[in-house]
Formats: sequence, C-alpha cells, structure tokens
Amino acid sequence: MPPLLSCQRALNSGSLPRVVFSYNPIGAEGAKALAEILKYGMGVEVLKLGWCKIGGGEGAKAVADLVMFNSTLRTLDVRGNSFGNDGEGWSAGGGDIWGSKPD
Repeated sequence: MPPLLSCQRALNSGSLPRVVFSYNPIGAEGAKALAEILKYGMGVEVLKLGWCKIGGGEGAKAVADLVMFNSTLRTLDVRGNSFGNDGEGWSAGGGDIWGSKPD
C-alpha cells in the first residue's frame, strides 16, 4: 500500500496525533497530497517533514496552505527542504515551526 494512502486510512480512524515523514523523499507531489489529507484537521498535532525534498514552489505552497487551514497542528518541522523565499513568513497561530527562516 502506498505510504500516503496508508496515512489517510489511519487518519480517517482518528489515530495519528503525530505524523513523521522526515528523511523520506516525498517531493512536491507528496507534500501536495499529504497537505490535502491534513489540511482541515484530522487531529494531527505534530507533523515532521524535515529533509523530504519538498523544495520551493508548489510543495512549499501546499505546506503553507496546510498551516493556514489546519486548526490542530501545533508543531511543524520542515527543515532541510530548500524552500528559499517560499518558506519565509509562516505562522501557525502560536505553534512551533522549524524550517526556513529569513536571513
């Protein structure tokens, strides 16, 4: 079973407050698919996407949309994804975001 489908199945059961994809090269397409699954909650409080080769552009935008719309997410790790300027200025309403910071 593909990892994102497995993730969606587990999330639908409400059993994943912490999701860790770190060091898995899901890329921009994987980030977009995961963001679509997690965008409106699903109970996830911690999401670790460090070093997933998400890059800037569409992948970074999908993660930013996830942060903007998800009300349960408290910690997001996006270190090592080369977001560039696309990763600047994120806010999670008091949560923690580890990742791209302005120089």
